[in-house]
Parts: sequence; C-alpha cells; structure tokens
Amino acid sequence: MRWTAIIAILMVLVMPFPAARAQSADDGVMITEIFPDPPGSDILGEYIEIKNTGNPVCLLNWTISDQDGCVDLVFPDIVLDTGERAVIYVGKGENRSENGTFFLYMWKSSSMLNNDGDDVLLSDAEGNPVDYVAYGNGKYVDSPPENMVWEKNIEVEEGLALERSSDTGDWFWGMPTPGMENPDFDASPGVRISSFYPCARYDDEFVEIDNAGDAPADISGCYLSDGEGLLYFPAGTIIAPGSSIYVTQNRSGFLGEMGFAPDLTYDDCYTPSHYPQMSNTGDEMGIYSPSGMEISKVSYGDGAQLPTPKRGEIYYHDGVWKLRRIGRSSFPVFNISYDGSMALFNAPESSLRAVMDEISSAEKEVLVNLYQFRSQEIAQALMGAMSRGVKVRILVEGGPVGGIPDEEMAVLSALSSAGAEIRVMDNNDRYSFDHAKYMVVDSKSLLICSENFNGDAMSVDGTGNRGWGVVIRNESAARYMREIFMYDYNLNFSDISELSIQKYNVSVEWAPHPPRAMEPVEIKGEFNITIVPGPEHGLHEIIDAIESAERSLYIEQFYITHMWNSGTERNPLLDAVINASLRGCDVKILLDGSYYNTDGDFDNDEIAGFLNGFAEEHGVNLSARVIDLEKHGLVKVHNKGMIIDGRKVMISSFNWGQNSFTNNRELAVFIENRDVASYFTSLFMDDWKSDFEPPSARINGTDALYVNTTYNFTSESHDDTGISSVLWNLDGKDISTDFTISLNFSTPGEHVLTLTVWDYDGNCNTTAMRLRVMPVTSNTGGLEEGHEDIEKSPAMVSDAGNDGPPDYTSNANDGSPEDNENGVENDGPEIIPYILVVPALLIILSAIKLSWKRESHS
Repeated sequence: MRWTAIIAILMVLVMPFPAARAQSADDGVMITEIFPDPPGSDILGEYIEIKNTGNPVCLLNWTISDQDGCVDLVFPDIVLDTGERAVIYVGKGENRSENGTFFLYMWKSSSMLNNDGDDVLLSDAEGNPVDYVAYGNGKYVDSPPENMVWEKNIEVEEGLALERSSDTGDWFWGMPTPGMENPDFDASPGVRISSFYPCARYDDEFVEIDNAGDAPADISGCYLSDGEGLLYFPAGTIIAPGSSIYVTQNRSGFLGEMGFAPDLTYDDCYTPSHYPQMSNTGDEMGIYSPSGMEISKVSYGDGAQLPTPKRGEIYYHDGVWKLRRIGRSSFPVFNISYDGSMALFNAPESSLRAVMDEISSAEKEVLVNLYQFRSQEIAQALMGAMSRGVKVRILVEGGPVGGIPDEEMAVLSALSSAGAEIRVMDNNDRYSFDHAKYMVVDSKSLLICSENFNGDAMSVDGTGNRGWGVVIRNESAARYMREIFMYDYNLNFSDISELSIQKYNVSVEWAPHPPRAMEPVEIKGEFNITIVPGPEHGLHEIIDAIESAERSLYIEQFYITHMWNSGTERNPLLDAVINASLRGCDVKILLDGSYYNTDGDFDNDEIAGFLNGFAEEHGVNLSARVIDLEKHGLVKVHNKGMIIDGRKVMISSFNWGQNSFTNNRELAVFIENRDVASYFTSLFMDDWKSDFEPPSARINGTDALYVNTTYNFTSESHDDTGISSVLWNLDGKDISTDFTISLNFSTPGEHVLTLTVWDYDGNCNTTAMRLRVMPVTSNTGGLEEGHEDIEKSPAMVSDAGNDGPPDYTSNANDGSPEDNENGVENDGPEIIPYILVVPALLIILSAIKLSWKRESHS
C-alpha cells in the first residue's frame, strides 16, 4: 500500500496542467473594429468586433470592458473558430450566429463608448488582457494594462468606425463593416477619376472611376470626398481591367442624360454624415483608400487644376482633361486601311442612284441618320426592302430650322406605317442638331454624304444641290458607325422619342417618280480611311488635315463664318487655310451663292473678298469664289468637302461655323487614294469654273511647205482669262505642249496639224491646218518652175468648240490651188508642153544654121 500511494502521488505530480496567461493579438483573437459614434442613436448602433486568426478558442467567461467600472460583457459558451468573428452590440438584441459570425448583445441601457474618446479591453476567462485599443483624446481614456499599447488615433468622426487593417494591423477610421473583412486597398496606379459632372442639370452629378490596370481593382471601403462630405463604396465594389464604374446622386436623371443606368447611386453607398457635393463654381473631388491615402483627385474653378465647366458639361480624361456636353458619345476616331472597293457619287447627278443601289442590296438591316428626309423615291425603296424582311431604323432631327415640314412628315408617316422604326432627336440636351448624314447596310457597307435625303439633293433628273458622297464597303467601318447610330438612337436619352404620327395631321399626295439618275463610279484599290464623329473630334481632325497640305488645298463649302466666340476670335479653320497658302500651297475655296449665304453683312461674298484681299496683299496663291449657280445649273452648293494634295479627300456634314464643330452631331470621312482624289478634283474644277466661253484657237504659220525646210508655227489663241496650256498634234500624234513649234519635212506630202488650247477655267477649243509639202528642183537647187508665186496662207480657225471636229476649210485669200470645174483638184502645169519645147528648139536652131549656110554661099 505504501508503494501504491507513493506511485499515485508521483503520477499526480507529473500530470500536465494548463497555464494561466494573457493571450495577445499575435496569438489569434484580436479586436478588429469599434463603432463609437454611429449616426442617430448611439445605443442602437455601437458595436465592438473581434476576430480569431489562430486556432479555435472557447470564449466562455471572456469579458469586454471600457475599464470604467463593471464588466460590460461576459461571453457565453461559444467557440470562435479560425477566421470567425464576433460582433458585440451595446444595445438589446437576440444572440445569433450567421455565416461564421456571432452577433452578441450587451443589453445596456446607455452608451458604452464615449464619442470623444475611450478604450476597450478584451480579457480571457482568467482576467488576463488579450487585446486593448484606445481612441480619441485622452480625457476619457484609462491607462492601458501592463504590456499593452494605447493607440493614439485622430479625432472621432460621426458615422465612422475605427478599423484594423487585415494586412498591416494599422488602425484607421472608415466605413463600418460589422461581420465583414475590413477593407484593404492596394494603391494601383490604374485607378483614377476619369470623368465627373459637377454642374448637373437634374441633381445627377456623378463621378466615373476607371481601372487602367491589368488586374481587377477592389475599391470596397474606398471613399469619395470633396473635403467635406464622405461617400464610401460598399463591399464588392470591383472594377474590371479596362472598365469603369459610375456613381451618381440621381439614377433617373443620369439615365436620361447618359443613356444607360449608373453602377451605383449615393443611396447604394455609405454616407457617414452627408455626401460630397460638387459646387458649380469650383471645388475638388478625390477618391481615397480606406485608410485615407489619396488615390486620385481633381479640382476645378478659379486657380484650380481645371476651369469651371458650364451647366450640362462634363469633364472627361482623354490623355488630357476635356469638356463635352453630357450624353455625347466618346467614340474615338476610326482609322483603317483596306484593299477593296468603294462607290463615289456626286449630288445631284448620281446621288439618288447610289442610295437606291445600297438599299436594294440590303438583306437584314438598314440604319439611316439624317437631318431631313423628304425623298419619296428613297422611302419607296426602303418600303420595298421592308417587304422582303429588312429591318429599317431611321433617326432624324426633330427640330430642324423651320420645323419638320408636311412633306417630310408624309414620307416619315408612310415609312412608319410600312413598319420602319422612326425616332427623332429633339430638345438640344446633347446636340443642337442631329446634322450627320449616313446610312449603314447590313453592318457591311457605309454610305456617308453631305446631303439629306431630299429631292433637291437626291434628284431623279440630275438637277439640284451640289454635294459629294461615298459608299465604303468595309465591315469594320460599318460596324463602327452602327455603334454610333445605336448609341444616339437610345430611347433612354431624354432627347430621343418615337415618332408620333398622331401629332401631325398632314395630307400630302404620295407621288413617287422613277429614278433617272446617273450611275455612281466604282473604284477598286487600297484605301486609307479615317472616320471622324463630331462634334468631339471634328475641329481638331480637320485642322490637322489642312495643316498636312503641302501642294494644294481645294475646299467646297456651303458657308464659312468669319468670327467665332461672339466675334472675339477668327474662325480657326480660316487661319489654317491662310497658313497653308503662306507655306506655298495652291488654295482654292468655292462657296455657295444662294441669297441666304450672300445677303448678309459678312457671309460668303465678304469671306471671299477677305481671302482674295489677303492673297493680293501677301502675294500668295489663294483664291476664293462664290459660285454662279445659274451658270452651273445648280440650286445651291450644299457641299462640305475638301481635297488635299491630290491624294486625300474629305466628305462631311460639317458646315464651317462654330456651332457645327461645338454642338452638332456631325460626321466626316477622309479617304486617301489617288483615284478617289482625281474623281473629286475633276468635279471640283468643273464647279470652280466661272468662264464658260471657250478660247479662240488660232495657228500662225504657212500651209505651203517645201522639203528640207524648217517652218515655225505659233499659237496666237486668246481668251479673256488667258490661255493656260496648248497641245499640238500632227497626223493624230501629240507632238508638243509648247506655244511655238518647228516643223521640217524630208519628203513631199500632205499632213494635218491640230492645235488644242485651254483657258484657266478648263474650257478648250481646237483648230487645224492642212499642210502641203512640195519638192524642190534637183539640178539647180531652186524652186521648180511654176511655183515661184505661191503665197503663204494664214491659220484656219475652228468654231466647233470642245465637241466639234476640226475645221479644215481655208480662210479666203489663202493662196491655195483652185479646184477645176470637174471637182478635181488642179495640182499645177502639165508636163507635156515642157517635153515638146526641146525638139522645137532643135528644129529652130537647124533652120538658123541652114539659113546661115545659104547666106554664106550667096
């Protein structure tokens, strides 16, 4: 028994017993968040959050206290597993567990955590300190337990929680996240404010934040601030690479102005006291990490980074900060090179045929964007397309100058009744006018022109307005313009509405006419094209194109205004054109001559005078003209085109006034191809003509020539504008472009010498002369007997103009041989009398000799 007792005592002595010790934050359980000053009632919102980062721990009889007296909470018998949390509310509630988080309640009747400052102590069941945190000023903070640290934090802000970073362990004031992981943010350089709307029209100011990085950016717990209000992003706010999010104050206002729903509203976010609100006159807005690190900030107003925008304008970042009216698209300029084909056309001669051909090729869809649509012929073609299953969508300007006329409403009503989906853009929210003119067919081809679908531009008889157009057969270009069309066409925008047929009570006779237009010209080759949507890119791109000109610049415009910005600045396009002339370019500008473009005090005729005066003063090759519409048989020049160096052509809807480049939806395309440029240059030069009278063509020289003798022939043609060039042709072969030529023939014969001359307006005329080359006497070297008196005839002048054959009729007294009575030309004396002279002389000499002999014998 003694040995049994001894062994039992020894066994008890060596058995292990748990040691009583304080568990530090490094051991696993720690305080991760406290919320001392919630909005509203503190008793309902105050909480303390703890988390276990180590092994599972039983919290039975653990305590929480602010060291001001009695213990505030004794933990029930719960086990906090690894990664789990417990959120302890000061007020009343039922303890529960949800998704790995315990929610416990102190059932206190008064606040535990002082708003100005306090401390929180977490102790284990034996009363050992486990974790401790203090906040605010030291007035209400007790001394920390031994070996614990008092974290001195910034002054408490209502609605913010004191949170411990899950990565660094640092404390910061941020958005309350009870039961959730405290936010951390890696300050990626790709996250930035990319647009903002401070001067909102419908209380829908917004901020756009994008991620230019390569990985998703989690901005949960990050916040926006204008230096006063705070707006925290909720958990799960993640921006994909290359994407952005919009947060706005007013969802419905944002939708009506931007055309799509925002990602977040202020109600979706957390606002501690009041949200940030950008002042209309100047302010700042920044995005900050949960710990308060600045990520991106912008400022505007007096002395700030950016000037104050106007009401309805947004700032957006496109390499640099720019302004645009809210709701306008931000599509980039489109560039492509392709090997294929395109069709070129000219209004009014071939424009209708080009449009009709494209509609007839449609299989699935036709999209039409126009300022006006009054062509019954095109409407009938679209109805034919719909009858074979093609979907037709049309967007037109809802408030053109003078309103939508009855003629247009009749056309649109007929199309709508046939099944076309027609919408109008009105109220000037985004654009002053929808002035672009294009059509997309099956996302395969794209028609761009300067003309509306009206009878004076899409003419059945080839008369009407001057304009240019092109059909680009390239799917990428067509898809690009389809995106722009569908963006503008979006009914979410407050300025887009369905066409209301009932609104218009019209009765216009439907009387289509068969098209008799010319065919467009098909061009194959390699094309470099640049599509420029306006107003966002128009001015910059067109000025750049003008500045690229090295040799020539031909411009045909409906009108050009002189001064912009309420008369304080000259039109920058004019400055670019003038600079082109100063560096040596041949600049020609042709302007419309309609009364509404010439009756004002400073419109097209004054612009032409200003430019021509500048050219005379500075001695540059710059010329401007107002077209004579009657001479050219045109209603007006509605064109908006340009040709650069005979290699690049611009076809567009841009008039050269400020509103077109700043407020209208417009479109331009640049095409770089020599054949395309040649086609439109020929059209331009025809329009440039102001003189329609052909020059007088005359040759100075003789028509009677002798072999091995050199003769000079000179053009003595004349024209009131001057002779620009000549072309000599001998027997059907071009021989010279000099004004004087020399001819020498080695054999007798007949030749035809033709002279064609051009004046400086491109008019030409032709004259011809029949040359007769004759032989010389071989034994004397002189002229043959009978030709000593032939006169040199003057030139023969043709009056046939450009199209008639050369006139070979000699002028009177030209010295040419007469025809005999039988109508056979007499070429000169007969040779027989000359042959009989010799024997006659011999007979006479013999008779004289015989007579002399007789006399000598007599």
